[in-house]
Amino acid sequence: MGFNDNGRSVILEAAGGGVPQFGSMMDIKRFLWTRVPVMVLVAVCVAIPAVTAAWFLVPVGYTASVELRFLATAPFVLSREDMQTPYDKFLSTQISLITGNAILSRVLDVPAIRELPDVANANDPLEYLKKRVAARVQRGSEIVAITCTMPDKDAAQRVLQEIVSAYMNYAMGEEAIVGSDRLATLIKERDARQIELDAQLKRIGDLQASLGVPIVGQTPLETGEGQLYNERLAKAEEDLAKAENQQREVQSQLIQIEGLIRSAAKDAPIYDFGVEDRVSSDGRVSTLRQEVVRAQANVALMIESQQENSPQIKVEQRRLNSLKDSVADLELLVRKEALESLRTQKMLQLAAIRKEVEEAQARATKFKELTEGYKERLKNTTDQFAQLEDLKSKAAETRRTLEAVRNSIATINVESNAPARIRLAAPVTVPGSGPNYLPRVMAIFLALAMSAGVGFGVGLLLELADQQVRSSRDLARLTKVPVIAAIPHASEDGLTEKAHTQLPMEKMPFSILADEYRRVLARLLYPGPEMGSAKSFVVVSPSRGDGKSTLTTNLGVALARAGRRVLIVDVSYRRPTLEKRLDMQEQPGLAEILNRTRGPEQVIRFARVPGLFVLGPGKDTGTLSGRLASRRMARFLNFAAERFDHVIIDTPPWLLMADAKLITPLVDGVFVVVGSGVSTVGMVKRCLQELQEIGANVMGIVLNGARCTPGGYMAKNRRLYYGYEHEDEHEKPLRPSEKSAQLVKQTLAEAATEISHTAPSYRPWT
Repeated sequence: MGFNDNGRSVILEAAGGGVPQFGSMMDIKRFLWTRVPVMVLVAVCVAIPAVTAAWFLVPVGYTASVELRFLATAPFVLSREDMQTPYDKFLSTQISLITGNAILSRVLDVPAIRELPDVANANDPLEYLKKRVAARVQRGSEIVAITCTMPDKDAAQRVLQEIVSAYMNYAMGEEAIVGSDRLATLIKERDARQIELDAQLKRIGDLQASLGVPIVGQTPLETGEGQLYNERLAKAEEDLAKAENQQREVQSQLIQIEGLIRSAAKDAPIYDFGVEDRVSSDGRVSTLRQEVVRAQANVALMIESQQENSPQIKVEQRRLNSLKDSVADLELLVRKEALESLRTQKMLQLAAIRKEVEEAQARATKFKELTEGYKERLKNTTDQFAQLEDLKSKAAETRRTLEAVRNSIATINVESNAPARIRLAAPVTVPGSGPNYLPRVMAIFLALAMSAGVGFGVGLLLELADQQVRSSRDLARLTKVPVIAAIPHASEDGLTEKAHTQLPMEKMPFSILADEYRRVLARLLYPGPEMGSAKSFVVVSPSRGDGKSTLTTNLGVALARAGRRVLIVDVSYRRPTLEKRLDMQEQPGLAEILNRTRGPEQVIRFARVPGLFVLGPGKDTGTLSGRLASRRMARFLNFAAERFDHVIIDTPPWLLMADAKLITPLVDGVFVVVGSGVSTVGMVKRCLQELQEIGANVMGIVLNGARCTPGGYMAKNRRLYYGYEHEDEHEKPLRPSEKSAQLVKQTLAEAATEISHTAPSYRPWT
C-alpha cells in the first residue's frame, strides 16, 4: 500500500463514494502547506514599506500628565428640581472646558507658550493644542486625568502646567465674579425676549383670526374653497353645454316633424321617426288590409271560374278598389296622428330641456360670482398673509434666541453652583526617561496586521484560482474511480545520481518509481470482480505531458518481467515516442497493417526486455486516423489478443485529438494518467465524463509526477522504503543505482540467451 505526499494510502484515500465533489470545500491542509510560502512572501513585501512608513510618519513624543480631583459635595448642581444637573454632566462640562477653546485660548495668550517652536510653527496653534491635549475621567473615581503629548519633554510639561493654571483661575477665581455679572445680563435678556415672543404670538393669532380665507397649507393658494368653486363652475358649464346641445337637437327634430305634417299625402309613406311602424301596428289599418287581401282572393277565384267581363267580377272589382281607397285614406290619417303625437312629445321635451338650460345658466352664473368673489378676497388677504409669514419668521428667531439665552444661564449656574471642590491630586509629571513610543508601536502593529491580511487574501485567491490537480486527494474529490498509484516525480525518488530516466522498471527496478508502476501492474493482474479481466486496454490522459507514454512503456516492462507476453502499440502517429523510449528505430507498423501492405508478423518487433514486443505507428501514417475505427483495426486487436497476454495501446491526448475515442470502444479497459500540475480539474472531469458517455471500463487513475509538499510524508516514506530490507543496521546498503546496475546486467544476460527462442509463432493474418 503506497503513500502519497500526505502520508496516506493511495487506495484508502481514493476510496469511498461519499467523498464530496471537488470545489465543494477547500482542502485546508493543502491550502496551508502550499500557500504559506506565497502568503509569507507577500506579507513581507507589504510589511516592509508599511512598517517603514509607520516608523517615519507616526511621531513619538513625551506625554505629560496631571490629575485633578473633583470632591463631590452634593448630587446635583441646582436646588430647583426642574433644573438639576447630575455630577457626571458637570464632569463632562469641565472636560469640554479644559480641552476646548475656553482654556486653550487663554494658554496661547501666554507669551512663553506662544513662542514654543512646535506651537509657533503650527499653521493653527489652537487646533495644534486641541490635538495634543486630552482629558478623561478615571472609571470609578473622582479623578480627571489630563495629558499633553509633544515632541519636546519640557514643552509638554510647560503647556500642561499652563492649562491647569488657566483652568483653576477660570473655575475658582475671576470667572465666578464675571459669571455673576453676565448671569444678571442674561436674565434681563431672557425676560425681554420672552415679552417680545409673547407679543409676536399674540399678533400672529389676531392676524390669523382676521383672515377671510381659511389657511389649509402654508399659502392661501392651498385652500380648498377656491378649488371647490372651480370644480362646481366647471360642472355647471358642462351641464349647460350639454342641455343647449339637446335643445338644438330637439328643435331641429320638431321642425322636421312639422314639415312632414305639411307634406303628408296619400300613398307617400314616411319612414322617419318610425311613422310607418306605427301605421303598420295600428289595428284599423291592419283590419282594412286584411279585407283587401280577402277581396283580392275572391276576385282571383272568380276570374278563374267565370268570364272576365262577368257582372259579378266587376262588382267585386269596384268593391276591391273602394277598400284600397279606404286603406290609403286610413293610412294617411294614422300618419298625421303619429306625426301630431311626435310633435306634442318633442314640444314637451323641448320645454323640459329649456328649463334645464335655464337652471344650468343660473348655476354657472352663481359659481362664477362665487369664484370672482373668492379671487377678490384672496387678493385682499395676500398682504395679510405676507405679514403673517414675516411674523412667524420673527417669532421663530426670537424663540431660538431665547433658547440660547436660557442655555447660557444654565451653563453659568452649573459653573457657579458646582457640586464639587477642585483639588490638584497629582502634580504635572512626565513619566519615564524616554519618549512615548506607544502610538508608533500601535501603527506598526496595524501595518503588520494589514500585511498579514493582504498575504492571506493573496493566498486564498491563488488557492481558489488554482484548478490544477496536484495530489490524489484532488482526484478523490473529483471522482469515485480509484487512484491506484501516485508515481512521484523523478527528482523526488532520492536516487543518488538524480537520473530522470523514463524507464525505471528497466533501469531502476528497486526505486520507488518502479514500485508505483508495480501497483498499476497489481491492479491489472487482479482487477477484482467489479472490473473483470482485461487483456487489451488503452492508456489515455486529458492533456499533453501527463506521462501517458511513460506509463505505457513501464507497464509493458513490468508485465514482461512478470512472465507475460506483452504487445505495446503506439497510435500517436503525430508524435510517436514508444520506439524512441526503447532505443528502437522507426519502422513500418500499424499504418502498414491497416493499409494491407504488411502483415503483423512483419512489423511487430522484439524489445530488449524478454516478452515485450513493440508496434509503432508506421511510416505511412497519412491515412491512419481514418482507419482507427475500422473493422480491420478490430480484427487486428482480436488477432493480438489471441497471441499476446496483454495489449497496451498508447494514444494521443484525449481532449486534443479524437483518436483515443475511436479506439476505446474496441478494448477491454482504460487507464487514465493525470500529471500533477499539468491537467486541470476541469480537463480531468471532462475526460472522465466523455469516457463514461461512451461506456468505457475505467480501471483506475494514475497520478504521475507527484511532488513532496511541506507537511507530507513522502520524504520519510522514501527513507523507510530504501532502508526496509536491511535489518542489520551496521550493514551498508547498496545504493539504488548499484542495485539497478546489477539488475540490468542480469537482464541483458537473460535476454541474450532467451531472445532466440522467445519469438512468437504467428499464423498468417488476413
